[in-house]
Amino acid sequence: LEGNLCRCTGYHNIVKAIQWAAEQMAGKK
Repeated sequence: LEGNLCRCTGYHNIVKAIQWAAEQMAGKK
């Protein structure tokens, strides 16, 4: 999964998405 995602969208985009999701989850709690 990781390899495919990195090749398709780019590593930086994944990092941004993870950070954004983490911030959203932290904000809701």
